[in-house]
Amino acid sequence: MSTGFPDEPGSGEPGLDQLLRALTAKGYPRELAGRDAALAAFRAARSQPRRRPRFPVLPGAPARLTAAAAALIVALAGFTAAAYAQALPGPMQHIAYSVLAPIGVPDSQPASGGNPPPAPKPASGPAAARGHGTHSPPAAAHCPCPAQPSRPARKGSVLAITAARDQLPADGWDTFAGKLTYSGQPEAGVRLRLLERPAGAAGWHQVGTGVTGSRGGVRIGIPHLTRNAIFRLAGPNGVRSPTIAVTVNPRVLLWRAPAQPGTDRLVSAARFGDPGDVVTLQELSGGSWQIVAAKALDATRRAAFHLQAAAAAGHSYRAVLQATSTHGTGVSAPVFEPPVNAAIGARAIQPDPQPPSPGLPSPGGHRSRLPGPVRPDPVLPGPVTPGPGTPSPLKP
Repeated sequence: MSTGFPDEPGSGEPGLDQLLRALTAKGYPRELAGRDAALAAFRAARSQPRRRPRFPVLPGAPARLTAAAAALIVALAGFTAAAYAQALPGPMQHIAYSVLAPIGVPDSQPASGGNPPPAPKPASGPAAARGHGTHSPPAAAHCPCPAQPSRPARKGSVLAITAARDQLPADGWDTFAGKLTYSGQPEAGVRLRLLERPAGAAGWHQVGTGVTGSRGGVRIGIPHLTRNAIFRLAGPNGVRSPTIAVTVNPRVLLWRAPAQPGTDRLVSAARFGDPGDVVTLQELSGGSWQIVAAKALDATRRAAFHLQAAAAAGHSYRAVLQATSTHGTGVSAPVFEPPVNAAIGARAIQPDPQPPSPGLPSPGGHRSRLPGPVRPDPVLPGPVTPGPGTPSPLKP
């Protein structure tokens, strides 16, 4: 379909042209057979008086039916458009192709019959060593359109840089903004590179690029930052920005773990810390945190602290990962040690309830009986038959 505008697809979309022609073309003679008879029947039925329905029509039912029909039409139209654009999942696209193939809907497999592009491999080498983790390349890398044009910056241009956050949690995302000007006027269309020097590294590495806009600005985002680093922007003709430092704070966890009776065991873990980093256990006392113990992270990046249950009862504790050259300070959430009678493995002792009164049913449904001496059963009155050899009582 051609609209006459240069930015429109034009005749390069034969499937779309075929779809529109099929929707707007007149019917074939075999499709129009019996149309006059059908129209006459409809006119005759319309001229007859309407019969009252046997059942009352609910108020608002026609409006609801009309809305449902409109929603169904919109859903079918959206499904058809998504199938034509190959935006449906593979199985759904194949079903749509089997039904709508006559109007140009493609199958789920590419027309060229080639193999799908391989999945991106995890980052390795210097990129992984500097703590960016594993992430897929941006979607623009797969775009078939040509690269955005750029021009060189003029000598004497001034390049500034700012960071959205100079401190962020480990594995977080940061965005850097740059501004390129010459004699106070913005320079547009200049490609800039974002360079990073991780903590402990000697050289710079390129981690992103961008082209300045009409106001001379550019924004570049960097994901998965796990180490302290210094960043700067660089442009053509030796244009450089000042450096800016970003501190990464590892997340620290603290929890109670099973321990021997009379002992409390607190375990701390720091995923993005390094083995050998120092973790201090602090106790809240008098409104301030006081250090009570210090341990180094082991190979699993954990540290365990043992406390006396009686001394730790009723106090709050937290773990603090000390800052190093590769990361900032990490602080855990507080953990409260409950009183001894509610500590792990302890059981509160409650006094026995008062014994129920005699003859009243106990909570279990049985009659209770107080302990005491056993009384003999009472002797019921009645005649006594003497046994053989028993002397009979003397008569007066």
